Amino acid sequence: SSSSGAEEGGALKKSSDGDLVVTSDELLPLLVFALVRACVPHVSASLAYAEYFSFFNVHTSELGFCLSTFKAAIALMTES
Repeated sequence: SSSSGAEEGGALKKSSDGDLVVTSDELLPLLVFALVRACVPHVSASLAYAEYFSFFNVHTSELGFCLSTFKAAIALMTES
């Protein structure tokens, strides 16, 4: 079977229907890279705003996952 170089390294996975899947382990460094390259001004304030003005319980939703991942990316950026 043929596969690309990235797949041979085991970094990319496919779902049962053949779509590529990005796991959280791969998503976090990609998000950090995107945030650094985007030079978002006041990124911590943007996160605080999004958390404060979430009008429903986000902890168990897709939005909650996005906010948590965004928060983790900001934490990684500020640690370095």
